[in-house]
Amino acid sequence: MSNDRNHPIDALRFIFMCMICLWHCRSIVPWLTQGAIGVDFYFILAGFFIYESTLKHPETGVYDYTIKKIKRLFIPFSLSWLLLVFFDRKQYLYIEELTPDSILGTFIGHLHELFFCQSMGLTNNVGINHPLWFLSILIFGGSFLYSLIINFAKISTSCIIPLICIVLIPLNFMDWGNLQRFNNLYYLRLIQGISEMSLGILVSVTSKHLKNNSNVSVFLFDLLALISIVITFLISISNGNYRYLLLFCVPIIIIACINKHSCYNFIFQHKIWKSLGELSLYMYIIHLVVAYIYWIGCGYLPLKSIPDYIIVPLYLICVVVSAYILKKISLRIII
Repeated sequence: MSNDRNHPIDALRFIFMCMICLWHCRSIVPWLTQGAIGVDFYFILAGFFIYESTLKHPETGVYDYTIKKIKRLFIPFSLSWLLLVFFDRKQYLYIEELTPDSILGTFIGHLHELFFCQSMGLTNNVGINHPLWFLSILIFGGSFLYSLIINFAKISTSCIIPLICIVLIPLNFMDWGNLQRFNNLYYLRLIQGISEMSLGILVSVTSKHLKNNSNVSVFLFDLLALISIVITFLISISNGNYRYLLLFCVPIIIIACINKHSCYNFIFQHKIWKSLGELSLYMYIIHLVVAYIYWIGCGYLPLKSIPDYIIVPLYLICVVVSAYILKKISLRIII
């Protein structure tokens, strides 16, 4: 793979990102009832690469690791945030009265998002670019797990992180909606992120053992991965809550894809997947802006009357193009 990138993983990044982008514009695809499972995939994958990072760059400290992520995300994050404020679809700039509560509650109360503190339990307010709570958890939850690995070495992967999975994963999949007193605990997303990234770390550790085991059947993992992909797709369009099945499906899919002898390396060998995989993060950051433009356009144009087979690819193309533009602009701005 060129530049140490894995094309099947990049393909998965893009496919799951398309699922997330469509789910946040559900008027286009109402049948995609569980599109948010793409976030579960990304958390597990993030954990996988956290462990990989500690092996490749063990000299990098927690501070440098965290700052590097913030520098990479801050410019595109801020640009998308400002665009949503500019469109002002939910009247973030509209202040009813010149009172402290009105001023703080409309606009200033959202400034914590620019410090990547969305969904960290500070407030119950829905963020301006609300899907980007994922980045807050990815940065601070990921840094916490990174710190565990580099500071406690073997005991972290053999004891501490498995214990985190055992304790937090059941909380992640508990039906908190039925417990009224827990409805406003937004930091449950932090539990989701840390538990699933911890699982991803264990997937990475397991993949190392499997790689050294010559008796492991590549064909078997390819077949299990295919079954897991089908199950994951069924989960995304189901009406019930079957997210817990991702705990088994996603690790199998990742392990199959990182094997250089896997059939998925042949299927996704084209370099286009590398390019699309690199864009997936920017797609995530900018897709709500595209969705806002679509919703605003629906008020003036008969967009909802356009057939699904036209509007869905058109929407995704707009997201990809916007992500490409955002990436180019962000890389030109140096922090």
